[in-house]
Amino acid sequence: MADRDAPLDRDPNCLFCRIVAGEIPSTQVLADEHVVVIRDIGPRAPTHVLVLPRRHIPSIREVGAGDVELLGRIVAAANEVARQEGILLFERDRQIK
Repeated sequence: MADRDAPLDRDPNCLFCRIVAGEIPSTQVLADEHVVVIRDIGPRAPTHVLVLPRRHIPSIREVGAGDVELLGRIVAAANEVARQEGILLFERDRQIK
């Protein structure tokens, strides 16, 4: 993507924005118009992925009421990857899939 076409909500100095833009190689697990899920390059668990919003968010402190839909999409993507990877989820005392 050329700089003149870059969305205003992207920081060209942000590592994660550069990964989302495809400027830095990654192993994508899932991608849609809101998020990109990639495998961590230094995993600390058998399945270690990062769920990256396509919109630059500099800090959790910057997240507000207007981000509710995006946060839901982040959680939904994490759940989808967990299902794809066969990760068992637990709710209280019962296993769910």
